[in-house]
Amino acid sequence: MPAISFRRTLAYSFTAPVCLAGKILPAVALPWVGGVFLLYGTLSFYFQRLTIFLTYPSDRTGSSVLGIVAGGIFLLLFLHCIICTRITALLLNRGEKPVALRVRRREWRLYAAHLRILPLFVPVIFLLGYVQDVVPYKSLQVPLAIAAIVIAVFLFTRICFLMAPVSVVHSEGAVLRRSWHLSSGNAVAFFVLSMILIVPGVLLELCAEAGLRTVGSLPANVGSWPLAAVIVLYTKFLPMMVCVISIVYLISAILFLAGQVAVYRQLTGEA
Repeated sequence: MPAISFRRTLAYSFTAPVCLAGKILPAVALPWVGGVFLLYGTLSFYFQRLTIFLTYPSDRTGSSVLGIVAGGIFLLLFLHCIICTRITALLLNRGEKPVALRVRRREWRLYAAHLRILPLFVPVIFLLGYVQDVVPYKSLQVPLAIAAIVIAVFLFTRICFLMAPVSVVHSEGAVLRRSWHLSSGNAVAFFVLSMILIVPGVLLELCAEAGLRTVGSLPANVGSWPLAAVIVLYTKFLPMMVCVISIVYLISAILFLAGQVAVYRQLTGEA
């Protein structure tokens, strides 16, 4: 595989979105706004049902809480795929003018690829979240957590990093196989690029969080609070939190996709 130029990739990642902002923002406005309302509605209903479950525990209420989370995740993932394919198509100069309510095959291809790779991430996420509960030996908890992180990074760099460009360019299936082939020998480079491209989003999130703590009196540490009190707090700040998360997501997604397109062009030789 051709060598990746970090300078060229980063230059494109931070300049191309600015030049194409007039096309990108209208193209993703509807699915992004829909995602904002969906995230707010899902979390609001989730907190409400979780409060009921804590007050009156029952299997039915617990199942509804899990159902809300699962449904929200799958719907948000679909909107994410629409946003990714529209941005990628514009960056690659492929595709006609996006129609607000139309979903094309490339969106479905990317969504199907995410659904195929999702089962590989579920055990990793479960292990990271519940390593202290499922592993009785403390000497094994840290090594297993590190192993889970390494596996997640490996899957992301080898398969997920180039899925959006591949879904847009290739009209046939085998998105995961094509992404795996293109990423051969470049996993470390993809990881380094990802760490660089995530910096603006992290800084923005930290600044927004500091602002909420200063202006909105958001407590710095709620780790020792009862769960019911934490839910009440999050419900109070939910609108501001959702706005911050959504803005950070959009900025990070645009930067990541621009970096992916730059890498894809270098690997495939496309202009």
